[in-house]
Order: sequence, then C-alpha cells, then structure tokens
Amino acid sequence: MMINKTEKLFINGAYCRSESGCVYSSGAKNFPLASAKDLRNAVDGARLAKWPEVSPYNRGQIIYRIAEMLSGRQQEFANYLTDCKDADRQIALCLDRIIYLAGWADKYQQLLSNINPVNGPYLSVSQAEAIGVVAIIADDRDPLLSFLTQVLTAIVVGNTAVVCFDKHPAARLAFGEIFQSADVPPGVINLLSGNNFKLQAVIASHREIKAIVGLDQQFLGSATDSLKRIISSGKHHPGESASINDLAAFTETKTIWHPRSY
Repeated sequence: MMINKTEKLFINGAYCRSESGCVYSSGAKNFPLASAKDLRNAVDGARLAKWPEVSPYNRGQIIYRIAEMLSGRQQEFANYLTDCKDADRQIALCLDRIIYLAGWADKYQQLLSNINPVNGPYLSVSQAEAIGVVAIIADDRDPLLSFLTQVLTAIVVGNTAVVCFDKHPAARLAFGEIFQSADVPPGVINLLSGNNFKLQAVIASHREIKAIVGLDQQFLGSATDSLKRIISSGKHHPGESASINDLAAFTETKTIWHPRSY
C-alpha cells in the first residue's frame, strides 16, 4: 500500500503541522493548508527574530552558506523540479543567484547611504535601514529561482520574511532544511504552503507586516489602511539578478542631524 507523505510548514525555524489540520495534494505528497493562525505565528516569529542585529558581513556569510548547502544537495532538489525542462540548469542559476545576493550584504549601504549637503553648522547623514517583517506572495513563474530571489533580496538588507505559496510546495518547503543547516536564525524565513489567496486578506490587514510583495490588487485597500509598503513582484526580475534598486525597495532611510563646529 502506498502512503503519501504529508509535509509540514516551516515556522520560526522549525517544521510544524498546520493549525488548520487540512492538506492538499501535489504530486505524490500531501502539503498543509496554512491558516490565518499559522500566518500570525509566522509573523510573531519574524517580528522577534534577531536578524537586523546580525552584522552585514555575517549576513553575507550565512547567505553564502545557503549556496554551499544547496550545492551538496543538487540532485535531490533537481528531482523536485519535475515540471522544469532543465532542472540542473535551474539549480545552477539558483546557486549563482544566492552567491550574487550574498555579496550585496555588506555593500548596499555604500550605495544607499550618504552625507547630505546642508546649509548650516550641521552634519546630516542618511542611512538605509531594514523595513521589518515582509510578506511575500511567491512568484510562480519558476519553482526556485524567483522564490529565492524574492526571499533573499528581502533578507539581505536585514528584513525578515513570511513566504506564502501554493505551487511547487515540495521544493520550497524542503528549503527549510537548507535554511536550518545554513544557521539562518529562527524566524528570519517562514514558509507557508496552501491557498495564498485566502491568506492575502489577513496579510493585508496585519499591522506587524510592514511590506508586501505581490499582493493582489483587490486587497490594496486593506493594506493602505495600515500604511504598508506594496512592492510589485515584477520588481524582482525573477529571470535576472536583483539590482541595487530592488534592494532599495526593501529599505527605508533614516536621516540623522548633528551639530558641528567649523
């Protein structure tokens, strides 16, 4: 008798069953349908994660470690990509993308921060800072490349992420093991499978979520009520490397004024 395996959600650094108790089938496995309670648990974990306190250099090391762990499991993840014509090339592109984004971790500040010219005895400095918790409605154009681009572009600048998806759940949930092994702190990346359209209403109104990627237009009203930043999924260019403008979309600028003498 064939028994289909039921996968788990990845929340706050650990795999757990969905509070809903419901599943859906994809391929030869069952996957959990994340509920609003699961989403709130994920946001709580993301909000309390210490990722912004990790130094940019160390964040780059951890993200690079993700590439190292994926490199050792290439064949396993290629097997997940059954609907991809060239799975090996997809994995190779993912490795290249991870290493590329890891390199931005300690460099984006030099491009996004500056000393402002002011008229008066003041020093004015603008610095890019992380927004906070980012909800990502994962792009479905490919199983892994767009998914990793969206997630890593958000976290490389110090944000934490709650990622919702209904397609390609096997490969994406399996990445929780990669994140664990790469020493990504608990709560930094949370993975929720299921009907992300139903979750978007909760995401749009949740006041601890500071930015949303790929939100459906019908939920924009709820999102603007709590002053969230809405980022188009198209800004990530899933088939291309993220640019400094993509990283800037996940930061906010703090300007400091300090008196000085001539």
